[in-house]
Amino acid sequence: MHYCNSHGQSRGCVHVPKAAKRPPKSVNEQGGPTLTPPEVADGGGLGGGPDEGRSSALEWARTQLGSTIWAYRCERFVEEAYGTRYIFASAWTAAQHAALHRTSITNAPAGTLVFFGPDSANRGYGHVGLSLGAGKMLSALETVQVTDVPKSRYWSSLYHGWAYAPASWPGRIPPPPAPTGPLISSAVQITAPAFGSTVSGVVTLEASAANVSGVAFEAYYATEPTNSHTVGWHLLGDATLQSGSWAFEWNTSAIPDQGNALWGTINIAAIALDASGDLTGTRDYRRVAVDNSGGTSGGATGGGSTGGGATGVTPTAPTRPSETTYPETTGSVVHTWTDYEDAGGTEGPEIPSNDTVQISCKISGFAVADGNTWWYRIASSPWDNTYYGSADAFYNNGQTSGSLKGTPFVDPNVPAC
Repeated sequence: MHYCNSHGQSRGCVHVPKAAKRPPKSVNEQGGPTLTPPEVADGGGLGGGPDEGRSSALEWARTQLGSTIWAYRCERFVEEAYGTRYIFASAWTAAQHAALHRTSITNAPAGTLVFFGPDSANRGYGHVGLSLGAGKMLSALETVQVTDVPKSRYWSSLYHGWAYAPASWPGRIPPPPAPTGPLISSAVQITAPAFGSTVSGVVTLEASAANVSGVAFEAYYATEPTNSHTVGWHLLGDATLQSGSWAFEWNTSAIPDQGNALWGTINIAAIALDASGDLTGTRDYRRVAVDNSGGTSGGATGGGSTGGGATGVTPTAPTRPSETTYPETTGSVVHTWTDYEDAGGTEGPEIPSNDTVQISCKISGFAVADGNTWWYRIASSPWDNTYYGSADAFYNNGQTSGSLKGTPFVDPNVPAC
């Protein structure tokens, strides 16, 4: 490939985008431990969850748009998106180990890895990004940015193929739903229990926070510990300010014993509240295990008190009557289909924007353009539990109007099918 240069632009030369040009003394592809995002530094926020890998990787990666800290560390960036690091020395090395699909980048599902060959502009490292679908990628160049590959001669000529992230990469759990983004100039950090600890009975969840109106705690766990599709976020309650620390007494016997690192359970999230008392995007995570069989002490490992529910009997997972439905309001027109796995089968009636319908359950299926894989089975007539709609077209947080931007992909309170 013949690149244009400042001395002349010969016929047929290819312009290299400024953001793609590595500096002469280019950084390596991985960088140091200080790049590890704080929310996973103590083991929190990691774990694939049920079919969440690609969508949650993209969701985190989008939060980095415009960031310069990942400049030219494209391999580290995609590895961090999937909850890991220090796997491959460069994007091109990763490409040699990937099970590449050598088809058009427009075929790359959202959240998959898209690879580009080495050249003089990238100093032989190659390049890797996350597919956004339709030929676009999100990657770490000069800044984290979106590139429309088919519209660029440079990127199109270097494109090498796409691949699913390795199954060994743990992934990231989806963040707790929140109607707003990060709270400006605020911070929250869990101080107890210790990460990786096993807790039982009543334990005290504690967090330090700055410039917040309050702190709420949520937990990510499976209501049926043998069924990964019952994993979701559950609001535990609001903390109270005690001697400069936000504290909440949590009776762990209210949930089934579990702690599955592959699924990301049990993650505790401390979430900053704004002046209106609403959940925000400012949060911290910590993973623990729950064991109320009588072999552990909540006070010894969790920083809280013992008793209050540590009966030695594993509680029964909560069940929901089959007739129970959940109201959800659409934020845009929703197309419905009988086959949620490929958004096909028989097309059903559209659900108009800002309509409220009853939902029976959620199920993981076809990944839509923004990476969401959750679908709702629609109980209301005329859909009658026969048709499904993509969950990301609903507000999922109680809103009934306004923009869908920043709203969660799925309501964690809706049970799995």
